[in-house]
Amino acid sequence: MRATGIIRRVDNLGRIVIPKEVRRTMKIREGEAMEIFTDADQQMVCFQKVELSKTPLGDELQKIYNRYEAELSRAEKGYFNALIQSVNSEEE
Repeated sequence: MRATGIIRRVDNLGRIVIPKEVRRTMKIREGEAMEIFTDADQQMVCFQKVELSKTPLGDELQKIYNRYEAELSRAEKGYFNALIQSVNSEEE
């Protein structure tokens, strides 16, 4: 891991914006699922891209999402991704 020198503040909703340069470099797209990790001392947070379609039901939900993605709002995309991730974690 390397330092980027970029500092961001947490907003009143607990969100942190990932800078455009980092999203471009890491190929992070809007709506992608990210798993959150913390270190043992609770001093560092890391994110890792997650492939949501790991289970049969998750696969079917992913197909539906892909079919209607262009018509979904940002909130609907977030809900759909959370649903797929929840289904996959319950089936494991």
